[in-house]
Amino acid sequence: MGGAAFAALASAMLLIGGCGDVYRPVANPLPSTNGPDPSTTSYGVVLSNPGPGQQSIITVLNLPGDSNQGQANVGVDATYALTPDAYRVLAVSRGEDTISQIFPISSILGSDVQVTSLTPGCAPTYIAAAPSASFNGTVYVTCPGRNTLADVDVTSNRQTAEVPVGANPVAALYLPGPSRAYSINHDSGDVTVISTTDNTVVATLATGSSPVAAVASSDFSSVFIVNQGSGTISRISTSTDNVTDTIAVGGAPTSAFYSGKLLRLFVTDSGSNNVSVIDANPNSSTYLTKIATLPTGTNPVAVTVLADGSRAYVANSGSNDVTEFDATAGRVLRTIPVGTTPISIASSTDSTRVMIVNQGSSNVTQIMTNTDTVASTIAVPATPVIGTVNQ
Repeated sequence: MGGAAFAALASAMLLIGGCGDVYRPVANPLPSTNGPDPSTTSYGVVLSNPGPGQQSIITVLNLPGDSNQGQANVGVDATYALTPDAYRVLAVSRGEDTISQIFPISSILGSDVQVTSLTPGCAPTYIAAAPSASFNGTVYVTCPGRNTLADVDVTSNRQTAEVPVGANPVAALYLPGPSRAYSINHDSGDVTVISTTDNTVVATLATGSSPVAAVASSDFSSVFIVNQGSGTISRISTSTDNVTDTIAVGGAPTSAFYSGKLLRLFVTDSGSNNVSVIDANPNSSTYLTKIATLPTGTNPVAVTVLADGSRAYVANSGSNDVTEFDATAGRVLRTIPVGTTPISIASSTDSTRVMIVNQGSSNVTQIMTNTDTVASTIAVPATPVIGTVNQ
């Protein structure tokens, strides 16, 4: 897969701004300049990108109210967005070399969009922020146009540094605990480890071929790299800055989600239509081995696990449905039809709802977990590429 094609794929994968609990137009909003307090309301955030040269849009959805809260332009050819805390949205524009910041989420129509300029030629595709409890305004942005990782302060709206990395960085991870940033370099098949105290490169670690995503354990002791080309997961020890283990999964893995409740890693294997479950409990006799292979629909591309650890939900972009698992017992519970080409999935921290972004039908499906039925379908601008939940 070429670099440009993969960058498009990477932008469609779900990565939630949180401690590893993971990996992707014009609308008619229902105007509301005074939305509910974001500390008590779950907001869905959806990025829509109609294509190169066109303005991209962030849509904010009031999930409990099943309504469109409003939308804002976030630059030309935006590729990725996240909520680093419960109050703001960040999106990168590949066409303008910028970061757009919308604050607060709850009053999107009354908010100014703050813009931070990046080094020309960055062509940003991904933003990495510290877990929400540690968010301090610093983010790291992949610049595949320059093969660098940009250090950006979104509080002062300025880029503060740029670090050379490997070829075609497509994803990144920022962990304040070990003071490290990790650049996932697709074309060179490696990870650049950066000290965030002075932005120096401390290691370049070979992984499997075509790495595409990264997720950290909740204690930040491990970073797991998804190697799409070799069908493996590489484990990096954050204490030694070395690759310590390589774990075989299924065909063409695309994303991973770490459950801090279960101490397990869930990996979507799009090439073999299954999810691989890896034991990530250091006190287990099966630590860092695959303990289950769970069948899904066609072309699973994203997975989320409820914060309470009870169930996992997988978005199957080829069969237009979601596979639900008992995450503890490791068995399929049901298949839930959603929209066309679901590409992104996220769950709220209270484990009550799951949000699915359907790229082909340009809408969002909301599943309530107490009944595991579709509670609502909300239209968003075409073409949605990624979505997340603010809490």
